[in-house]
Amino acid sequence: MRRLLFVLPLLALLASLSDAGVALQRYLESLKLGDTLKEVEIVYPPRRNWGSYRDPRGNLRRVLLDRSQAKYFPVDAENLRLGFSGERLAHIQVIYTREASKKKPLGNLVVDLSLIYGEPRRIDETYFWWDNDTVIAVSDAMLASPDGRGSELRTSLELMDYELFEPLR
Repeated sequence: MRRLLFVLPLLALLASLSDAGVALQRYLESLKLGDTLKEVEIVYPPRRNWGSYRDPRGNLRRVLLDRSQAKYFPVDAENLRLGFSGERLAHIQVIYTREASKKKPLGNLVVDLSLIYGEPRRIDETYFWWDNDTVIAVSDAMLASPDGRGSELRTSLELMDYELFEPLR
């Protein structure tokens, strides 16, 4: 009887943990959702002024970065697409290089993230995981090929605030 009294609370705790799921990380390539532009510039010091434009979808200010625009840049990244809501980073998209995309294609990245976060939801060739605060989206991005003759697919990983998530747009 005494053992049963100790086992029941333990089983209840384990059941509540399995219902809660795993919280999604809010960090990607040394940036965290909620960072300011100044904090991003500390991580990736600009070589020149970063241009930006207003994106009406989500009312974000977008900053597009490539290797030539920052003194330091993620090794496997072709470019970073950042979205600021007000003064805070609300969207990060990393499009990986050709070599990194060959090493870890979309399917492999989906499998790796599934081991951490569980089965994704899928719309076409985009895979999503989300919790109450954060969304992770993985897909292939179409970029112009270096020789200028067409385009090629690159692996893309996005991290965004849940408020920006509209999967059926």
